[in-house]
Amino acid sequence: MKPLILFFVLTFVFAANTFGQETTASMQGAVSDVNKAFVSGAKITATNQATGFVRTAISDESGNYALPLLPVGRYDLAVEAANFQRFVQRNIVLVLNQDARVNVQLTAGAVSETVEVNAEASLINLEQGALGQVIGRRRIDELPLNGRNFLRLATLQAGVTPNIMLLSEFTPVHPGQVSFTVNGLRAQSNNFLLDGTDNNDSFIGTAGGVPSPDALQEFRILTNAYSAEYGRGAGAVVNVVTRGGTNKFHGSAFEFVRNDVFDARNFFSDTVPKLRQNQFGGTFGGPIRQNKTFFFGSYEGFRQIQGVTASAIVPSLQQRQGNFGAAARIRDPLRTGNCNAADTTACFPNGIIPLDRFSPVTRRILDFLPAPNRGTNSFVSVRDGKTNSN
Repeated sequence: MKPLILFFVLTFVFAANTFGQETTASMQGAVSDVNKAFVSGAKITATNQATGFVRTAISDESGNYALPLLPVGRYDLAVEAANFQRFVQRNIVLVLNQDARVNVQLTAGAVSETVEVNAEASLINLEQGALGQVIGRRRIDELPLNGRNFLRLATLQAGVTPNIMLLSEFTPVHPGQVSFTVNGLRAQSNNFLLDGTDNNDSFIGTAGGVPSPDALQEFRILTNAYSAEYGRGAGAVVNVVTRGGTNKFHGSAFEFVRNDVFDARNFFSDTVPKLRQNQFGGTFGGPIRQNKTFFFGSYEGFRQIQGVTASAIVPSLQQRQGNFGAAARIRDPLRTGNCNAADTTACFPNGIIPLDRFSPVTRRILDFLPAPNRGTNSFVSVRDGKTNSN
């Protein structure tokens, strides 16, 4: 039992370190005064507005500071140094894998005085050469998603093209049917990460697991010049971060309904195929201990009963009696001669095979074949398929 416990502890520690590399952001910059002289020994504090998470740093002799491994979210940045007024910049939004540069200029004065900037900072990426786009909560919530598969939002980015799949139907049970190619490479060249862990379906070339959109914080698609920490794929890196709890209780509930009462008849069907589709669920999260421990849960259910119209070619009523028409040339194995347009001596007369010449196997097979219900030899049917998933 003890080796098993040790295995899980080591796995947890390793996973925690791995997550830090993939699912966070960082902030760095320089601290100076109004004369552009660098300020060393300044205390820099970044505080997450939602969770109270705090990370601190001290500026070096060149005034530089670095705050790595910051969970994505909205931050307040405070800077304190002797003989300078306290500086506070609020509403700094850090997104996934961002290396933000926030330079600070201090004003001489007492530390008890505060200079506060409330406007959201426009952060320019000067540290990374990777090309990528972040899809955040707003676009996940507001953009339509047929089937509620967030991977369809990937095509909002330049260079991303939907992949043609053999199966057109997509449901939460078959998330792998949504794939795409990036910059002309194969779909199998993409690398999918979920909270820092491998999430690849290598056969189809897409994500192995697709969480509910309501459970996502944001995701980023890196299409070019990303760093070596990702590896594996030459195409895009799709890095997904799920949501977590905050210091306030938050929840949501949803249901999406489709029903055949709103549908028109399929051109190839005599009736409107049955459709009962319900996609429902919700989320709930909040604090267990303020500024320390949080929880977040998500559930999504999918129920579907759908009639599928199918057609097939079956023997006509005449053919089931052996009558294939006078123009048919069917050779009688008991006759000698030819069976063609010039010589019909070895053909069944008038293209009719006598019933007593039918083999028992043929008669048995015909019992399993439905009679035509559309035209002379077409059979159209509607069958109900059921899909239930949680």
